[in-house]
Amino acid sequence: MYPVIKSLPEKASETAKVLLEKSKYDIIFFDLPGTVNKEGVIYTLSLMDYIFSPISADRVVLESTLRFAHRLNEAIVQTGKSKIKGLHLIWNMVDGREKTELYDVYEQIISELNLSVLKTFLPDSKRFRRELPVSHKALFRSTIFPADKVLLKGSNIETLVEEITGIINS
Repeated sequence: MYPVIKSLPEKASETAKVLLEKSKYDIIFFDLPGTVNKEGVIYTLSLMDYIFSPISADRVVLESTLRFAHRLNEAIVQTGKSKIKGLHLIWNMVDGREKTELYDVYEQIISELNLSVLKTFLPDSKRFRRELPVSHKALFRSTIFPADKVLLKGSNIETLVEEITGIINS
């Protein structure tokens, strides 16, 4: 359906240029390491049109991601020193039993940091971890095949795609 190309963060923009020379794509996703200490991450991020960063309600992960997003937003996005049009956070691995006032508190802090969080969240689910099972039943996580419609139900993937598409097309 689409190519998945491995590259190093410091070479990701060059890799994308080569890809675009071969074919025309409307959207290219970059899956970068979750640390700015890896060479090339900040440079590559500065070339993005949009940044969508997953966050989870784990305190250590959340604090680290918010610190990074806040610094990036203040130093690069809001100053106009890059072509980044928006930085958006996405709740990932949301335990339906926890999606209560804990998230309201976190979202208040996110708002105070002048950061944006998408309305759509991705629930924590074992189906996201499925590869091709021995029984060859429907699989969910694949970069080659579309997710089975039965497994998509309740995943919020389609809603997330619509929300992101609405942001990048506005």
